[in-house]
This record gives sequence, C-alpha cells and structure tokens, in this order.
Amino acid sequence: MIKRNAPTMGQMKRDYNLLHYPSVSRRSQEKIPIYAESGKVVGEVKNGIFSKKVKASKHFLRKPPAICFDVVSLEQAKKAGATHIEIEDTETGKVYRAPLKLIWRKGFLLNRGFGEQIGLALNYWQLKEKKERQLSLFGGE
Repeated sequence: MIKRNAPTMGQMKRDYNLLHYPSVSRRSQEKIPIYAESGKVVGEVKNGIFSKKVKASKHFLRKPPAICFDVVSLEQAKKAGATHIEIEDTETGKVYRAPLKLIWRKGFLLNRGFGEQIGLALNYWQLKEKKERQLSLFGGE
C-alpha cells in the first residue's frame, strides 16, 4: 500500500485556479466580454475594470437611488480579473466608479423581475465627469 500525502485546501484551490483561470496579468490587456443571464453582452473587463455604458433614466434604480447588476455578470467580471467597476451614463457623460469588493460588501440583493441582482446606493460611487475629446483648431483629428 502506497501512502500519499493528501493535498491541502490551499493547494487544491491554487491548482484549480491555475487550471481554470489564466493569469490575470496575461489577460489584463485583453477586452473580455461580460454577459447577462440572457446571453447579451453587458460590458467588458480590461485592465482590471469592468466597464459598462447605460442610460441612467432607464437603468438606474430610483428607490433607493442605486446602480444594479446581474449577480452573474459581477461573478464573471471577478473571474476576468476586475477589481473596479465603471459605469458611464450615456445621457450625461458622467462616470461612476466603485471597487468590486465594495459592491459585494455594501450592496443589497434584489429581484424585481429581471433575475438576481445586487445594487449599490449612489452615495457609495465615486463620480467623475467624462473627459470630452478636444477638436483640432483646423478640423483634423
């Protein structure tokens, strides 16, 4: 009888991650699409940021004021190496940014007929104005 040393939980997790999730550093320059449960692309992860463009009047939660995500899409973003989320409101050009950890920690679960979602109140988001592209004086790009 051959006695083998059983792998520790840490070793099993490391081996699983190496097998199933390629290195984040190798993937960080790629744009990795993120999908909703319906199969629709809802955003992308690049350089550790899950970015998504939405119309606030249609997609932001009004009561309480919050930004919501499919739980499935946040899990995909995390696996793709996202550490932050940026939401661009296409109506105003404002960009909302928050760490992914904060969404999991301070967010609230809800299901209003669109599947399991997690929302984060607007007061937790860092707000920045989108930089407008400056046009050339002579009409060139």
